[in-house]
Amino acid sequence: MALSHMLYVSRSRLDWTPEELDRLAEVSRRRNAPDGLTGLLLYGRGHFLQLLEGRRQPLVLTFDRIVHDARHTDIDLLLDGPIAQRLFDGWAMGLLNVDQAGDLARDRFDRIVASLPRGSGPVLANAVALELLREFKAQASATVPGRLPDLS
Repeated sequence: MALSHMLYVSRSRLDWTPEELDRLAEVSRRRNAPDGLTGLLLYGRGHFLQLLEGRRQPLVLTFDRIVHDARHTDIDLLLDGPIAQRLFDGWAMGLLNVDQAGDLARDRFDRIVASLPRGSGPVLANAVALELLREFKAQASATVPGRLPDLS
């Protein structure tokens, strides 16, 4: 089965509470699981950074729904292309609220969001953003799949 991934950054129109983010992630998990989509959603400083991965058609349909979601704006697609394997296999949607994750995580997130190419359309590779996601995944709790621990 051919796999693809999409990575985007957006600016939130809302100030999300931890409970609202948990509900958003739960709805995403329920939608993504039947479509075979996996990924990670980072929220912090009023921005979302999300990686989605899976088969092309459900991935594109999900991204289209995200683009038309009025809860955020300034959506920039940073990565869009085929992958050899999933980075977040088994995670219908991981979630990290960076605002609550400690100074180190917030600092890394701020640097990533500030350095991402904006308004340039799809980018073939953005190693910095992917490395951030890999770091967060590496620190994930093995006891609660799809949930990330405090990274302070």
